[in-house]
Amino acid sequence: MNDIADRIRAVMGESSVRGFALALGKSPSTVQEYLKGRVPPADFIARICERFGVSERWMLTGRGRREGGIGEENSLYTRALDLELLTETIELLEQGLAERATSLPPTKKARLIATAYDLAVSQGGRLDQARVQRLIELTL
Repeated sequence: MNDIADRIRAVMGESSVRGFALALGKSPSTVQEYLKGRVPPADFIARICERFGVSERWMLTGRGRREGGIGEENSLYTRALDLELLTETIELLEQGLAERATSLPPTKKARLIATAYDLAVSQGGRLDQARVQRLIELTL
């Protein structure tokens, strides 16, 4: 991967620009600019690393392991999970998917769960059904 835009695309995977931007608290147009080659600010890179468990070194240089390891400052592995909140998040997402009579491939479902959980954490442990429905809409 030659540049940071390629590495952002790699982290995005199958996510839409809109869904990825939502997960990072940025506008889709801002993320689109970074994908076109505009150099993102350090706080954007740090947020990607934190939210998606990506090594800062890999994100910035393309060298080393992509995944953040145990003990790396901005790694998901160093953050304690609130299992009750995670369970509630998964239950709300499963309910929303069942209401739509749809399912997601495991990778896409995992990203949706992670995004919804991070949103709930950022909102003080609250996640309402309307936000869950919106996240599902953005994912489909």
